[in-house]
Amino acid sequence: MVGWAASDILARMFYVYTVNDLQKHLDKIGIVLETFHYSDHFCGLYNMVHTETLQRYSKNKEWTFVEGDLSPNLVQELQTIPNVVTTLELLNVSNSIAIVKGLHTYLCSSPHLIHLHAAKTPYPVELMDVHDNHLLRWPKEENKKTLTSTGSGGGGGGDSGGGGVGKDDGAPKEIGADKKEKETEQEKGKEKKQRRKGIWMCRNLETLHLGFKIISSRPKLDSLNARIIFGYISRVCPQLQVLHLQDKDCRHPTPFPYLTLKTGFSLLSRLQHLRQLRIGTFGQMGKLAHVPQHLVDEFVPHRNWMFIGRKEMLRNEEVKKVVDYSPYSRRSEVMRWKSLLERDDERVLVREVERMKLVWQAEYYNNDEEEDEEMSELREQLKKVGLLRDVFEMVREMDTTPGFIKTLDKNYTPAIA
Repeated sequence: MVGWAASDILARMFYVYTVNDLQKHLDKIGIVLETFHYSDHFCGLYNMVHTETLQRYSKNKEWTFVEGDLSPNLVQELQTIPNVVTTLELLNVSNSIAIVKGLHTYLCSSPHLIHLHAAKTPYPVELMDVHDNHLLRWPKEENKKTLTSTGSGGGGGGDSGGGGVGKDDGAPKEIGADKKEKETEQEKGKEKKQRRKGIWMCRNLETLHLGFKIISSRPKLDSLNARIIFGYISRVCPQLQVLHLQDKDCRHPTPFPYLTLKTGFSLLSRLQHLRQLRIGTFGQMGKLAHVPQHLVDEFVPHRNWMFIGRKEMLRNEEVKKVVDYSPYSRRSEVMRWKSLLERDDERVLVREVERMKLVWQAEYYNNDEEEDEEMSELREQLKKVGLLRDVFEMVREMDTTPGFIKTLDKNYTPAIA
């Protein structure tokens, strides 16, 4: 082997000595492995080795992959064997969107999965946004005018600043404009005809370690990203006990941006079995960095929503010293969202009208596969994921449902950071 590069040696070794040769040798000497990891990602071997390996270990309930091995082709092959996997672990970092989509496809067809360890995987947040609420906008100005007009010139409750609909709205169309629009719609037909976004089937997931990549078209600290993550996970994985989340894009040295009321952190209160929660950012990189005091001071007012329960709690003078009820209670804050809630409601309505038109024309969804009743119900529950309306309703439930929040003991004194 003198003169060979290390990569050549590795490749030649695996070309001569495959995983099946290794297994035969282990069988011969009587060794039974409880845990076995094999990767040929850097060796150029694929079809024969992967197929034989999958078939040999098709009844295994625990799978560990170097992330580069979890390619779309491998995911496709995994569909050919009985899906009995309860634990899936991805070991290293990969920015390949094909690999991440392979993971998504697998999660959407793995009902037995209980433990997922993929903390280094940049899972795209938009895959959790089943109804594409991050794309909400006014699809057509005439729809905006129709749905928001009060009879006094349009504009409505949207966020368009001064002017509502465009100044040319209502002007005569040029000759042939309708035909041009129709041709344009036909050209975009392929874009409109799409499958519904998949939803994870692992409803009994108990452990979730996941990294995520925020929506590229949104600011890095946009609270919508967090609302999608918290809203989706809290609905799809109600049995979670351990939840570790890592933002791969945010360079903030603390997880504070994810803990405010507007981020939907409160949505995780749906997880009745949760006993361990960790939220980190790329800026932390797995270490407990010293948090500058000014960042702590900046965050303090935004954490008060966690302490506020019922009004009778505030009779305690010690609580009043820490919690400024008037400006920062969660009920006071959500009341300031009125215009934002109305805007989102109107845009959702416009979007649904547009989609209904396309469904009638059989142009939007390719409904080759009918969903069962449980999945259809879950998809309906996910309609508000990412919207402030989801948080608003959660806050209302927290503050109006008897026993949702246990009344603090009268002698309890909140710790001051």
